[in-house]
Amino acid sequence: MHYREYPYGRAYLREDALMNPPEQFWQAVLDHLRTEMDPASFEAWVKPAQFVSLSDNTLTIGAPSKFARDWLSDRLESTIRRQLAGLMGQEVAVRFIVLTESAAPSQEPINVPDEQMQISIRRGLLEAYTKPDTALYFPGYWLRWVPYIGAKPFATILAFRQALYMAEAEKNGRGDFKENTYFAVSAEKVGRIIGVTAKTIRRQRDGYKTSGGKFVPPQLDWFLSVQKTNKVNYSSATNQFAREAHRYAFKQSPITPGDIDAIIEWLLEHGLEQSPIQSLEAALQVQPREIISFPLPKPTKLQLKSKPGSARADLVANILSYCSQTLDAEGRKQVIALSEKLRSRILASDGQVKVPLYFLKNILPIIGATAAILITYLRKRAYRNTATGEIREAVTLEGGIDELATLLGVRPSAVYYHLPINADQPEDDRELQISQLIYAVENESNRLCVKVSTADILIPEHKEEYDRAITLAEVLLRQSDDKEIESVFELLGQNHHQEPESEEDSKNVHIADSNFVHIDDSENVQIDHLDFVHIERSKNVPIGVSKNVQMVLSEWFEKCPDSKYFKFLSLEILKDLILDLSTNLNTLTTPVRSEQTPAQEKVAWSKSVGKEWELEKLFTSCRVDQETRKTILENNVSGNAFVSHMLYAFSPEGASLNHPVRFAVKQVLRPGDGDLGHGPRHDRLADLGPAGLQALIRGTEIVAGYSFDISKEITGAQDWERIMGRHQSLSPIIELGELLGLLKISY
Repeated sequence: MHYREYPYGRAYLREDALMNPPEQFWQAVLDHLRTEMDPASFEAWVKPAQFVSLSDNTLTIGAPSKFARDWLSDRLESTIRRQLAGLMGQEVAVRFIVLTESAAPSQEPINVPDEQMQISIRRGLLEAYTKPDTALYFPGYWLRWVPYIGAKPFATILAFRQALYMAEAEKNGRGDFKENTYFAVSAEKVGRIIGVTAKTIRRQRDGYKTSGGKFVPPQLDWFLSVQKTNKVNYSSATNQFAREAHRYAFKQSPITPGDIDAIIEWLLEHGLEQSPIQSLEAALQVQPREIISFPLPKPTKLQLKSKPGSARADLVANILSYCSQTLDAEGRKQVIALSEKLRSRILASDGQVKVPLYFLKNILPIIGATAAILITYLRKRAYRNTATGEIREAVTLEGGIDELATLLGVRPSAVYYHLPINADQPEDDRELQISQLIYAVENESNRLCVKVSTADILIPEHKEEYDRAITLAEVLLRQSDDKEIESVFELLGQNHHQEPESEEDSKNVHIADSNFVHIDDSENVQIDHLDFVHIERSKNVPIGVSKNVQMVLSEWFEKCPDSKYFKFLSLEILKDLILDLSTNLNTLTTPVRSEQTPAQEKVAWSKSVGKEWELEKLFTSCRVDQETRKTILENNVSGNAFVSHMLYAFSPEGASLNHPVRFAVKQVLRPGDGDLGHGPRHDRLADLGPAGLQALIRGTEIVAGYSFDISKEITGAQDWERIMGRHQSLSPIIELGELLGLLKISY
């Protein structure tokens, strides 16, 4: 078994994710089917099926009989195929066969280097393009505003929020969200974030007349204030005059008119007019869901006609209108303060929503704002099971189509336009993208069951380049050592040139990794600019290039005759990814049949670890840089919350994370989440402290390579087994212990 140091911030793939990955993917599919199917059907038809092989992008599954094979093929082939596509990052065919003795898989672990390599490359490259942790976060409560202002203006609000982070990062070196802080940004720049024109942004900001002469009022005023300017400056660089960008500021996040009515109704029932302070204090003691309805109720026509700035649209003004006559000056101050606390509590009632910037910038323009908000809402519902902390993709909507129609502010019949009803025969790129993100819809009476992919898929332009990158990586990893890989990329770098950047190209810059939750394409944030790599097919070989390197490039061009450049992914990122894969694949060994905690000469258990987590000690063992340490301490982050996220990152569910420490850092730095862990089970384990977690790691055994064993007498054993029990190797558990300072390994 191999253990490695994990420097903070360097890309790598976890070793346990590379151990026999084909079987692990099939096991993940089984786990998904087990939760979605009728238990009797699963036990009778699915459980007896066995993994046979994964080759040439085809997964072969063996069934015990011809009848069982046909049953699986007829009912589950498309479901399995779509699930695998989400897990592996590309389309995979599924083939069912009758399992004969010769076709049955060996009882020994299967080790197929080509399959391991291909899956590792696909997953690594997919994350390099989509960067799922590079995301915009906003309050989940904001989604309740969609039926009031519309899907397209709501997407524009998100674009302005990202523009604010960009402006803050340029000014202060760190992106942050601040209300009532003005920042300058052009309509063109905001439009590029979500793929719309500057004219569209201006129409939403200023209002416009329809072809029938009806005036549509401004749609952004609920959230934004604007300071317009006509000032013109001369640019010596372009030798042109240009008008300064208007300045914008986010207002205090508003409560919807419908929720204001619900809050006032609740307060009146609890004595707002007679004893306002007591009624407000009572509202702060109950859950927000007892005051406002979840899911969102359909707004009334009167509520939809509310205008920003009116007394009806102000929660504090509404509350004071019922009780101001009975209050003195001091009482009025108290009511205002309590009303603001209640407003903040309502706004935080639905958590945070994560929208990857890749989805915002690339997928939203293809599928449209309404479909993008629908998918974002479903992902929020599907992302985390609050009972177990596990990721799941199935969403059950008790309100059915009506629930989605209310959310989107459209008629129920219009919702079907955004659901993949004809997923097998998409008519255009829009339907194709939606069918890959929402891959199953079942309408049962008034309930709607939807399965949504929590991972983004590549847009066509990126997919073409992604396929070329896969071919290059496969050729290099099969035939070259690290020195030759460096030589190939040196040659590629010498032959690239920078093409003139058009407005369209400017949307496709590769955003480098950042320690910030919100990053942008401003000048003060590290960006790898477009690398256009052109290689001339010449018989003249540059001096110093080995014959093997020549063969590598020749094979690549033979397989990809149209490959002239990489436009969306920089050479440096691609080179680092391939070198990391080379290191990981070369250090892999087949796991032993029986594995227990390593011997004492390999693992030294830390003594006097204490009962509480100390951030400074965690920073040292996790190798967190000084700047990030300072940021974490300034945000009053809880050590228990950090450890809770680390537990998820090193569980089987978090195996796809390339940077566990960075993941944990980003989670605790999300606004308002410094003391929130990953889920109840993870939090309970983190609360055991260093000594308790060390006892669990010491007591863990993995027998016969598959059976996870932990003594039930150890405190927290049940939660520990629920979270870590699907591991087939102790390697990630030992790595976790080392990073948390619970043990040291002799290499």
